[in-house]
Amino acid sequence: MGPPQPGGLPAPAVHLAGRRPGDFSRVRVRDVYLSVDTSFEDGLLKIRARVGTSERRGYYVAPLDDPSRVSELVPIDATGFSPIGNLGSAHYALTNLGAPRWRLVRIEQSDPRPERWRTIIAESELPLDNAALFNTCVVARHTTI
Repeated sequence: MGPPQPGGLPAPAVHLAGRRPGDFSRVRVRDVYLSVDTSFEDGLLKIRARVGTSERRGYYVAPLDDPSRVSELVPIDATGFSPIGNLGSAHYALTNLGAPRWRLVRIEQSDPRPERWRTIIAESELPLDNAALFNTCVVARHTTI
């Protein structure tokens, strides 16, 4: 923790190696939560990141044999995003990007730019509530009104 703030509470801070004791850099604290899945068949480490209770989530992958080579597929805070699985280098996810009632998209790991996402289940009158990937089949559920 850094030097005390007014009120006596320490400010969140980080000490950088090589600096004098007492030299702190203030950091912005966010409630970032990570979850990690593995895909042994594809040799992938899949990392999901979210901030607080927001629907805006990040999605990252890394090879299991070298987890230091992390690739960002979707930056955190970019859009409502919920990955459901992958088949090889194709990743499937629910998103509200360009679809307020959500849609299911396929994202190629080699080119994850949103303009390259392929819509698998388009937005409809009823919100797309959930989806799951089983082998090569997708099961989806729309919210009924």
